[in-house]
Amino acid sequence: MEMGVVTLPLAPFPQLKQILLWNDPLSFVASKDHNLSTQGPLSPESLLTQPAVLPTKGTYTRTLLEQILSPLELDVQCNMATDYLETLKMMTSIGLGWSLLPATMLDDELVELEVIGISLTRSLGVVSHSGRTLSNAAHAMLNLLSEAADGVAETVPPPPTLL
Repeated sequence: MEMGVVTLPLAPFPQLKQILLWNDPLSFVASKDHNLSTQGPLSPESLLTQPAVLPTKGTYTRTLLEQILSPLELDVQCNMATDYLETLKMMTSIGLGWSLLPATMLDDELVELEVIGISLTRSLGVVSHSGRTLSNAAHAMLNLLSEAADGVAETVPPPPTLL
């Protein structure tokens, strides 16, 4: 593979050239009928009293969530896990638990949950092997992606922290 459009890793790999294109905010969400949807701002402890549907362990989003909760010594009660965001959205919308999804996926079936002190973002971009030259086609694709992202991602977001 010459290059990939991916969620950029939390820690850079020396053999990969990484280009940030978009910062993609993540939202804690629940079904509009879920009891968390009417509780107002939630502490992380309150959120974690309820079951979640999340990406599988080892994925970027799950790792990011676990890293932010680790200093609080809190564990997530994950009832179901999948790597497909649309499946997570559907399972959340029918009330199987809360989830953490890209904010762009919010719709009328989901309610964004405000979790006090936690704000998460993933970085989307392009990776390629640092020791290889991109083809003309790959350069053209990269130029199109960069134009589409122009001004969207000006800086790499800082590592996740509690607010």
